[in-house]
Amino acid sequence: MHHQYKLPSQGDVLPDPDALLAAPCTLNTFTKWADGHADTLALRLLTEGLGLDHLPTVTLPYINAAQARHPVLPRAVATLRAAGVHVLLDDGTSQGKGFRPHPPKHGDVHAYP
Repeated sequence: MHHQYKLPSQGDVLPDPDALLAAPCTLNTFTKWADGHADTLALRLLTEGLGLDHLPTVTLPYINAAQARHPVLPRAVATLRAAGVHVLLDDGTSQGKGFRPHPPKHGDVHAYP
């Protein structure tokens, strides 16, 4: 477990990843990632990962049906898919296979794949 920060000039202590998985990915994280925000460690790793062409990246959003109707979501999904991210979200498109948003206030963490 890491408990100290390292300087940018210091080497990484972990091996390079074989893939990136963002799950569960909230609407907040998902849309910030698509917009290129890197204001948390998780977002920094995800945004940087888009620039690593060899790195398979998958995200499984965990959002409710009301959040899925937010007008920014289709753009964020399209942006991340265009960048090569496998977005596992049933959004009604031909690429949209995966998680189907649950009704508001009825999320079941046990039903989340």
